[in-house]
Amino acid sequence: MANKKTKKPAVARARKPSRKTNKTDAHVERALGSLPPDAGQTPPNIPVAAALQEANDVAKAAKRHFAKLRKLPFDHTLVPMLPKVAEALRDAETEWRTLRKRFGDQNLASLRKEAETLKRDLFAAGRYFLRADGAAQALLDAVAEGDGLGDLIDDLHVLADVVHAQAQKLRGADLVGGPEKAAGRAKTLATELANAVSAENTDERAQRAIARRNKLFMLLNDALREIREAARYALRHDDAALAPFRVRYANTRQRPKKRASTSPAPSTTAAAATE
Repeated sequence: MANKKTKKPAVARARKPSRKTNKTDAHVERALGSLPPDAGQTPPNIPVAAALQEANDVAKAAKRHFAKLRKLPFDHTLVPMLPKVAEALRDAETEWRTLRKRFGDQNLASLRKEAETLKRDLFAAGRYFLRADGAAQALLDAVAEGDGLGDLIDDLHVLADVVHAQAQKLRGADLVGGPEKAAGRAKTLATELANAVSAENTDERAQRAIARRNKLFMLLNDALREIREAARYALRHDDAALAPFRVRYANTRQRPKKRASTSPAPSTTAAAATE
């Protein structure tokens, strides 16, 4: 009886990337190259996760209604390119967040949380106990305008100075350890946060990663705007069809411009620490 041949286990072959994918990726890279020189310095104005979700919804809706959209005078290649930009942005965001762990991301988040709580307590104490002091209230007005990490660092210094100078009037405030100790802690937190920002801002690899993330976000945002404007016209008589194109995440970062900062500028890396 002849021996049966033993079947060799099938070996999965690596799938070669399609030319279409490579061509689209090259299109994304060319589009990145056409952005303004300072595009990498502008952080996202909404969480990346929210932008990716909206991009996914718009991409699907645009594909469904492409027959109508393609009749309008805008760059039609934005529709098939949008998912690729979103994919690249997701990868860039992941890379940057991985790099940030080298700088003690969790420690920075913990410091920021404590600093924001202390800022609120010092601010509330100043508003109430110094309500008759016009000069102090003017400083508090400036503190109330900003909410970025650079603003937080500056605000801690300002509030610490106010609390230290007006310690006698703030004796009745329920600040942990009293006014002087709270002011000292505010100064310490401001210094530690500034040092963390400086460490991130001097790392070249982190800077490249966040610059790419920022550029991809701008590219995604520009594409979304163009597609949405076309959809608003093409589908203006169909509310149901237009629904996926509407902006659902409100930009909460657009606030009055604040005084010039004296702290290290977290223009790229730390600006999105809480996204």
